[in-house]
Amino acid sequence: FLLFAKQTDLARERLETVLSMAPENIDALMMMAAIQEQEKNPDEAASLYETVMGIDAGMVNAYIGLARVRAQQGNPLETERILKHAVEIDAQNTSAPLSLVSFYLAAKKPEEAEKTLRTTIENNPENADLRLVLGSFYAQSGKTDKAENAYQKAMALDPENIRPRMVLAGFYENI
Repeated sequence: FLLFAKQTDLARERLETVLSMAPENIDALMMMAAIQEQEKNPDEAASLYETVMGIDAGMVNAYIGLARVRAQQGNPLETERILKHAVEIDAQNTSAPLSLVSFYLAAKKPEEAEKTLRTTIENNPENADLRLVLGSFYAQSGKTDKAENAYQKAMALDPENIRPRMVLAGFYENI
């Protein structure tokens, strides 16, 4: 809560107290890493993310955080390697693949982004939100037929959710 209230000094103080009593508290380490990242201390943030990964090698969010830091440090090869590893850790988790897709788009590698999205959808076939992301990708790429198809599949997967309908309506307005 203190992080959201922009009371980082107080949050840091409380987290340091927690970590002095429980140095392997993953939640506290992740919050401290976020503070360090926010305050532009990439080496400290990276160290904290790596500590979390040492405690729990399956903590996908630590890998995503470390990849974000490495990207900010201008290390795209390391960023990609870390994100690919995060995707391998948990195929059902969509955060890591979507981070990898964002990385590929920023790196102007749309083919890799599409491949990653499609693989993620294969691993999570009932996830309507992933279909919306794929549809947006196609719409931005000018592939309107594929975009429409992805949006319609999202609607079919989650007919009670209004978001796919709104996205599809916006898509029709813009084509």
